[in-house]
Amino acid sequence: MIILCEVAGTYFLYEFKKNLEEQITIDSEKVDIMMVNRIDSYTIERLIDLTNLAKSSTFESALQVSNAEFYNMSNPEQYMTNMNSVWASTSKNETTPFMKTLIDSRPSEQLRQIQYFESILFGGKMYEDIFMTNSYGANVIEMDKTSAYKHDEETWWKEAKNNGLYIGGVEFDNNTGASHYPIAVQLTNEHGEPIGVAKSVVNTQQMIKIIKSLMNSTDPSPIEYELIGPAGAVIYSTDPTEKPGSLNQELEYSDNLKESSGHFVQTINGEDYLVTYSHSVNSKFSPLFNWAFVTKYKL
Repeated sequence: MIILCEVAGTYFLYEFKKNLEEQITIDSEKVDIMMVNRIDSYTIERLIDLTNLAKSSTFESALQVSNAEFYNMSNPEQYMTNMNSVWASTSKNETTPFMKTLIDSRPSEQLRQIQYFESILFGGKMYEDIFMTNSYGANVIEMDKTSAYKHDEETWWKEAKNNGLYIGGVEFDNNTGASHYPIAVQLTNEHGEPIGVAKSVVNTQQMIKIIKSLMNSTDPSPIEYELIGPAGAVIYSTDPTEKPGSLNQELEYSDNLKESSGHFVQTINGEDYLVTYSHSVNSKFSPLFNWAFVTKYKL
């Protein structure tokens, strides 16, 4: 009888553990999918914000005036090249009178106000930079001094001008550990005619806040979770040894992340871990979305 009870107890404990693991796996995969969708939604919202921002009559008027000035120039390309040369030769902390004219303009001040109120609304900095060029590629409206005055030969500008939209990949600042990504949209007038390009550099800190907020409410909590970009680059990880921009230290299981979502068991130093993951379904739309959210539980 004792032996039978022990056998029965072991069996029920095994079944209970098995059912619990299955339920955690199902729930965790749902969380991963929800997390990636929420991050995607945030990213798409920033595109919509930039598109709506560009429809302001204040910005459109300034761009139209600039385009008219360039149209009446005998050689606008040479003018931009000369101005860009002076711009590039100016030290990083210095602003020339011409730069100051652009930065202190009413439309530029409006951009800074939008940045300020967005920061209050979201509880942190959303944009590293926002600026707008005319249809020739020259700066017209900018929150602060940009790295260049002329942009018509840059990939983001040409793609936005010709295709209407540009979405860049996540970029990392090794000095600060921060990350961001650029987006750009074509600007048009009320008749749909191109009048310029707007670019914003979006800080990923708000994405990380979304991840932390949602993951803090999950039960049971995973021992680790992370957002991994293309080629295994870490965008965010709860593992303190994995810094943003570094390669994920667990690339040995990257071959297990090939499906759109799923799970597997990983063994490290004799310990078994349940790993669940989900990829963004928007990765076909843009390389920016080529990320996976991964959670890990100790079995």
